[in-house]
Amino acid sequence: RGATTDALDALYRHQWPGNIRELRNAVLRAAVLAGGEWLERSHLVGLLPGVEGAVPDVARREVVEAK
Repeated sequence: RGATTDALDALYRHQWPGNIRELRNAVLRAAVLAGGEWLERSHLVGLLPGVEGAVPDVARREVVEAK
């Protein structure tokens, strides 16, 4: 459905030293983590430097399964 104001703020504040593909990849990865209708700031943890907070349960599960 969309992104929360906090998520959009985090995306806006990141300097994006790469290019538009870096932004696209970060949004796509976060959308997979979101797994629902709303992309939240917590879905950007680990994808954007400086975004801190709790890592979503889906991300933790993927790390455990990858080991």
